[in-house]
Amino acid sequence: MSQQNSRTQAPVADDEIDLLQLMKSLWAGKWTILGCTLLIGCIGTIVALNTPPTYQADALLQLEDNKANLSVPTALTELSGEVPQSTTEIEILKSRLVIGQAVSNLNLDWQAGPTFAPGLGYLLTRLPFELPDYEFLRPYATGGEKLRLDLLRVPPEWLDEDIWLKVLPDQTFSLSLPNDQELQGTVGEIVSDTEHDFAIRVGEMEGDAGKVFKVSQIPESKAVANVRSNLSVSEKGRNSGILELRFTAGSHETAQSTLHAISQTYVAQNVRRSAAEAQKSLEFVESQLPIARKKVEAAEDELNRFKQSEATVDLGLETETLLTQISLLDNELRRLQVEELELKERYTPNHPVYAQLLDNKNLIQQRIEQLREETVDLPQIQRDVIALTRALEVDQDSYLQMLRRAQELRVLQASSLGHIRIVDQAQSKSLPVAPRKSRVLGLALILGIVIGTAIVLLRNALRRGVRSSAQLEEVGLPVFATINRSKIEERAGRSKGARSILAISDPTDLAVEAFRSLRTSLHFGMLDASSKSVAITSPAPTAGKSFISTNFAVVAAQSGQRVCLIDGDMRRGRLYKFFGAKKNDAGLADILAGDTPLEDAKVATKVDGLEFIPCGKYPPNPADLLARPDFKDLLKDLNSQFDLVIVDCPPVLAVTDASIIAQHTGVSLLVARFDETPVGEVEAVLRTFENDGLSFTGAILNGFDPKKLIGGREYSFQNYRYDYKSRE
Repeated sequence: MSQQNSRTQAPVADDEIDLLQLMKSLWAGKWTILGCTLLIGCIGTIVALNTPPTYQADALLQLEDNKANLSVPTALTELSGEVPQSTTEIEILKSRLVIGQAVSNLNLDWQAGPTFAPGLGYLLTRLPFELPDYEFLRPYATGGEKLRLDLLRVPPEWLDEDIWLKVLPDQTFSLSLPNDQELQGTVGEIVSDTEHDFAIRVGEMEGDAGKVFKVSQIPESKAVANVRSNLSVSEKGRNSGILELRFTAGSHETAQSTLHAISQTYVAQNVRRSAAEAQKSLEFVESQLPIARKKVEAAEDELNRFKQSEATVDLGLETETLLTQISLLDNELRRLQVEELELKERYTPNHPVYAQLLDNKNLIQQRIEQLREETVDLPQIQRDVIALTRALEVDQDSYLQMLRRAQELRVLQASSLGHIRIVDQAQSKSLPVAPRKSRVLGLALILGIVIGTAIVLLRNALRRGVRSSAQLEEVGLPVFATINRSKIEERAGRSKGARSILAISDPTDLAVEAFRSLRTSLHFGMLDASSKSVAITSPAPTAGKSFISTNFAVVAAQSGQRVCLIDGDMRRGRLYKFFGAKKNDAGLADILAGDTPLEDAKVATKVDGLEFIPCGKYPPNPADLLARPDFKDLLKDLNSQFDLVIVDCPPVLAVTDASIIAQHTGVSLLVARFDETPVGEVEAVLRTFENDGLSFTGAILNGFDPKKLIGGREYSFQNYRYDYKSRE
């Protein structure tokens, strides 16, 4: 016992377990991680190759200050108002007014393209070799197909309906219409159906005979929405007045032509908008010109009559100065009043431009009132002359201002300039912007590593099996031996027929060396035992107790001991497969029932010193047979004949047979399978035996796999020593 315990090292300190276990866990699951990485990487590669390329065109527009529209007449700078807000212009760019015109100019509501095979359709067009000429592949695109429409007109009920065009020899084709009608046509000629108001003309068609194209005309609103979803507009820098336009499409020609049409349409509508504003202002000014002229004529007549009635009037210097100031302010006030009338039609009083004009107007009116108060002390005749002269000058200035404004508006209306300038024309790069294959592959590999790591960690977290002998020792079971996993035995265990014994077929296997270690450990462990018999059991099936019982019996017999192996599982016993016996041969059940003598139930084996007693015919009451005194007498009789008696018992948690057998044996061993038998089951077995007044002498850890070991070191040296073979 002391030798065995010396082989078992203490558990790793808690402060070393976390990182060490994590690294060893990931290393143990390296093939799972690698497999997930390769799988997701392959999926990512296929997705990248199967995704059609996306091209992007870009352009730059400048929102110029309206004052720059006309560099000559200064008065025109006030007509255009403030610099347009970039947010407003962006919304105009994305409006149906602009995009709808571009859709109409380029016929973007027409859709025509080859059909792709389901699943990996686009990938087939990128293959460097020709596909076999299978019938089911002929309609689908394989690369190089092209269709250009010069005319497409469909009735309203056929909008967004598919029309199938099949390529025929000699530049001919057939059409399958939504109403199931079939038409024939030739490239360059119009094919029509006057009854349904349908017409189409194919300008260019490339593709082998049998290829199928899908043609449709979508509603204008849907086409506008499609273009808008692929268009992005942003301002470069804050308040820079530079708009960057980007448009994505399936080909760089489409991306460039579409963005060019949008920018040109936007500039054209801006010019039309400026001309319309000028026309509206011109109409207003021209309607006021006759009224202003009549006011000038009336003011002149009244001033002349006053002068004639008063003969001559002498105005002093101070009076002349007041008259001049009042006249200038009145002219300015009239000019602001004219502008106010124009602004009323475009802005609300809360608009900054309108509010600034009102503030200026109030200041001028206040100054005029101040000057008028200064004229109160003048003689009445001078005051009348000042009033009449000021009225005439104001009317004359207003009339002249309207004449100049009308001329300026005529120039602005006739000009083809707006406040939008194209800085960079639409241009597309020859390389696609999507999919970015390297990025997709990199993300797929990272995702594969993450998924693989998650699977490994989750699998380890869900495992509750015994991972080391230290776990068994923590629950009070000294480990007599750790049996290595044997691939030979696993393959043999899946066989339904006769099974070989590892200790005989491959005596140099590491597992056999562990049985020899068990033999030595058990020899010292049984020095004080009351019996030479050993009960070997497990918490549940598939722990390997039968494998251990059989090979341990062989190894013990090979050392010169007389050994008797009993199959004590009278419910599902299978030890007869190891020794060439038959299922219904007489055995333990027949001996306890009194149907067969002990000597007739013994089976001789090929191993000297080893005899075998099978379980016999399955009885209906195994526990009752084992509880009889006959079983105790049987073990006593065998102890006198053999040096070692090994009883392979049923699982403890399944039936009570093991507890009954253990009451009459000198040693009880519990078999736990590495990474499969939960520690909770081991504890349940210990409680069961404790309730029956029994205890286990020790345990055997079966199926140990060093490659799965996480954080344990107790067996690494032992593996190395046992695997040290002589060279041939």
